Amino acid sequence: NAFFVAELDGAIVGTTGVLIEQRAARMVRLGVARERRRSGVASALLDKVVEFAARAGSEELVAHTQPEWPDAMRFYAAHGFVAYGRDNVDVYLRRRVSGVVP
Repeated sequence: NAFFVAELDGAIVGTTGVLIEQRAARMVRLGVARERRRSGVASALLDKVVEFAARAGSEELVAHTQPEWPDAMRFYAAHGFVAYGRDNVDVYLRRRVSGVVP
């Protein structure tokens, strides 16, 4: 398990965590400061999560977000995630650690 922090000029601008669970890694709460969104911070954090998951032997990475957050939905889709379920609050997404789920 790991927690990643993105810093810029000594200020925290993004965070995420990853939990290793058997064959899958679960990304937890990817967040980026509003004024730093669309600047590559989230992509850089995701890259670190994927690298960590690969080293841990995970086959897939799972995440979840709320469907009413279209920017988050687009971000995950652009990074190879596909929806595989949902509940009353969240959409559940996954991708292979080494690429897109076929």
